[in-house]
Amino acid sequence: MNTENEILSALFFYKAQILTGALIGVLTALLGVFVILRRMIFSGIALSQAASAAVVLTLLVQLHSEPVVFAVTLALFSPFYFLQQKAERNPDAVLAGALVFFAALGQVLLAFGAGAQNHLITAFFGNILTMPEDEWKHLWMPLTVGSIAFAYLYRPLLAVSFDRVYAKNSGLRPALIELPFFLLLTACLTTAIYLMGSFYSIAHLVIPGLIGLAFARSMGRAFAIAAVVSLVGTFLGFLISLIPIEVAGTTINLPTSSTVVMVLAAFLPLLLASE
Repeated sequence: MNTENEILSALFFYKAQILTGALIGVLTALLGVFVILRRMIFSGIALSQAASAAVVLTLLVQLHSEPVVFAVTLALFSPFYFLQQKAERNPDAVLAGALVFFAALGQVLLAFGAGAQNHLITAFFGNILTMPEDEWKHLWMPLTVGSIAFAYLYRPLLAVSFDRVYAKNSGLRPALIELPFFLLLTACLTTAIYLMGSFYSIAHLVIPGLIGLAFARSMGRAFAIAAVVSLVGTFLGFLISLIPIEVAGTTINLPTSSTVVMVLAAFLPLLLASE
């Protein structure tokens, strides 16, 4: 009974962090549907690695804030983004180069001292439970703007994703639709990595959308399923991580972001039941 009361107290204590993780996870999952539909998973993973390197870099120079992380991520990844747009025959080769570059950059940054190793761990795994409650207030604006931008881009991006040539013939300009989507995806991933870590952002970007597209017969249902999977995975992950576990006489708690990732991964066997 005491354990149950402790868990309920912890859930209430971390309500701002849980709500933040849930909202960021849902927005990332909704964007992930488009990422999967457009076969941009490799691009999303490379972008997340760029954001992770940006988190470490800004922490090292003590200029760590969401706008700064976003700007540094854009500066790091934009050359590869435009280069893979030009390399129409082998865009994945460019993204593979970006992926290993940002992974190597992370290791190079480790040479700057023991603090860099802690920063790299933060970039990979996040520290959502230590987020100040005031941070939640600062997130309302970017989350609102991101949601409005997503709603505005929804139909034109859907048209471009299904048939780029038809969309172009219909008067749409794909480049003017894809660039805002790239900026929105970058902003969403940098915020997710800033608070929850790289693995959390990649899991929400890929798994809920994959489940949604596998089981839905319409795009609306695909987005709905992705949102539900994201919410359930986030809440269960938080809940499990708050359960104290006795190990060799010591009480421990599982790391939150990694637990959420593992819960989301548990949804993957459902793909075996899809048509």
